[in-house]
Amino acid sequence: MTPNEILPVRQRFDRLAPRAEAVGFAIYGRIFELDPSARTLGREDMRPQVRHFMGAVSTVVQSLDNLEPLLESIQALGRRHASYGESRVISSWLYGPARHSRGGTG
Repeated sequence: MTPNEILPVRQRFDRLAPRAEAVGFAIYGRIFELDPSARTLGREDMRPQVRHFMGAVSTVVQSLDNLEPLLESIQALGRRHASYGESRVISSWLYGPARHSRGGTG
């Protein structure tokens, strides 16, 4: 990504930051809507998972100018989620855009 592409992403994320938990719950709500079976993979209290997820998103947003150091971790996260039985719908929704931006198939 170019600096001109990164700046608006960071600005938008900064506007979301005060509502990060609500945004995270909305994302998980969408995941569960797309694949109700995914609800069984979550915890009863999703707050810790939502916070972890939004923390990871924050790390990625702050690293957009140099994602290379994160790629191995992101790939490992994808493999770990696949081992949990994560559905193809969710994988495509969450990870497809990242694969597409790297020139992969998504």
